[in-house]
Amino acid sequence: LFTDLDAKLEKTGADAQPLIAARSEDRTDFSSVRLWTLVAEVLRRRARKAGQSSEELFAEMSSGETLLSEARFVSFTQDLPELQNSQDAEPPTPEQLRAAFATLGATDEGF
Repeated sequence: LFTDLDAKLEKTGADAQPLIAARSEDRTDFSSVRLWTLVAEVLRRRARKAGQSSEELFAEMSSGETLLSEARFVSFTQDLPELQNSQDAEPPTPEQLRAAFATLGATDEGF
């Protein structure tokens, strides 16, 4: 799971070059990419601490479904104490988490 997500994150970063596009509609929302980076690290630490594989973490996040919906992603991540108590930033809003989810290239059905 994390290998695929890291690859998608790397592609997102590469696609975001140059940092500021000439047209505003071509600009990448870098705050969403940064938030996804934070969320991914929090999830990795949480899985390690719980002794979970990435597949087990995904199953927990998606409630056993094949795809992780945006709603489940937001619900699961917004309640993580590590995101709520981060010293680096304010807790993310549901809107910010939805934007971070969108950076993964999810379909309407989920990721």
